[in-house]
Amino acid sequence: MKYEFIKKQRKHYGITKLAQVLCVSRSGYYKWLKRRISSRIIAERKMLKKIEEIFEKNRGTYGYRRIVISLRRQGIICNHKRVMRIMREQGLIAVQRRKYKAMTTNSKGNNRISPNLLKEIQASYPGEILASDITYIPLKEGWLYLSVVMDIYTREILGYSTSKHPDADLVCESLRKALQKIEINKVRIFHSDQGKQYSSNKVRKILSLYGIAQSMSRRGNCYDNAFVESFFHTLKTEWLNKFKNTTKEKTELKIFDYIETFYNKNRFHSALNYYSPMEFREKFAGGYYVY
Repeated sequence: MKYEFIKKQRKHYGITKLAQVLCVSRSGYYKWLKRRISSRIIAERKMLKKIEEIFEKNRGTYGYRRIVISLRRQGIICNHKRVMRIMREQGLIAVQRRKYKAMTTNSKGNNRISPNLLKEIQASYPGEILASDITYIPLKEGWLYLSVVMDIYTREILGYSTSKHPDADLVCESLRKALQKIEINKVRIFHSDQGKQYSSNKVRKILSLYGIAQSMSRRGNCYDNAFVESFFHTLKTEWLNKFKNTTKEKTELKIFDYIETFYNKNRFHSALNYYSPMEFREKFAGGYYVY
């Protein structure tokens, strides 16, 4: 386009000269330039509105990469640099993932260790391999312990429970909740660390009842159960750290809200090609869930 050519060459040649050569008027060029600037401003405002909606919907946890993916899935053409610039200009800074020290269960003196089956087996369908761990959350009146059971294939949290005591009953409750949501005959492995809670008779009785093999990480190696450790990291740094020193009841509501309304349904997971656990299961995995 002639006006576009003038815009590109105006640093090298005068606008009047360029307009004469191309047989257009200077006033026409300036009108075109004004319309172009106005349309860019309007487009930028629309983009900002969309970015703010996504940022707010996802609780301020999405950086520019996840927001770009969200925009593109809505059919909005954009690039990383533009989104990053708009977010920086508007002060939209994602929640920082702070350093997280994993809390493993107590395995001291535990001689009832199961082999690490994950060294040779990888999950090939939803519900095949379940992983579990326990973490602690500070309260006004002490500690709250959280046990979760995750489907390794979809990264979905199928069962979770809380208690003031990190015992076998806590694990059993989260495991029972998970098994209620899945076709039990499809479950092959239940993986955890070497904590005494997991080698207890109560947990092993449930696994034996349904023919589920037990697997345990190497002693003191949290990387063998990195799936669940990563979830705990995300839960604490993105959400619970905002609500420190609160009550047991309020913390339990926050955990429910995060898992049920955000993490499982909406939060993009990098290991799942930036789909949420439930989206990944529904779009790609089919699955054996019963709910």
